Amino acid sequence: MELFELPIGWEWRALGQIASVRLGKTPRREDYANAGIKVIKFRDVASTGVNWFNEEDGYVAFDSNSSRDLRYLEPGDVLLTASAHSADSIGKKTCLVAALPSTVEKAAFVGELLCARADRSIVIPQWILSWFLSRTGYEAVAERVEGVHLTQGRARDIDIPIPPMDVQERVASRIDAQIRRVDAIRKSQNDFETEIRGILSGY
Repeated sequence: MELFELPIGWEWRALGQIASVRLGKTPRREDYANAGIKVIKFRDVASTGVNWFNEEDGYVAFDSNSSRDLRYLEPGDVLLTASAHSADSIGKKTCLVAALPSTVEKAAFVGELLCARADRSIVIPQWILSWFLSRTGYEAVAERVEGVHLTQGRARDIDIPIPPMDVQERVASRIDAQIRRVDAIRKSQNDFETEIRGILSGY
């Protein structure tokens, strides 16, 4: 379904035509460990990136039964909320896996998240992220939600406008700069709040 008329040189493509699309796998409760494969959950996803440092139920042992079935992350993957308590929440949290930290040997994602791995001959990962972050992109995702789930099959049918590569890179760069600015503001707010709590604790 074409959402609006595109400029010359652009085209509508289904997500499944420009990226591999997979839901994650949730480990068994008994396979969680204090170290091993890093497990990324809904709580760890934000527009500014992945929170790699949440330790609670954050790992699965390399030799566990669950490790064979997990869906593993690669740099450039785009994560999107695919399951939630309400349909409105699906698609609201999305992020780009820019890189795995040096402390993380392997990382996987759970079943409440969906991963889009771009075919980089057609689209850059940042463009997919930019579309999902937009209001129109969120509405395109919402059209494919059934109940409180976004299935792999329905996600593959989400339409995305694809411009020439130079346009993708230019727009994605501008959006990335905005995200970094928001992240810096949030960090300064957190630092300020920490400083105030420290001062108040002295009284």
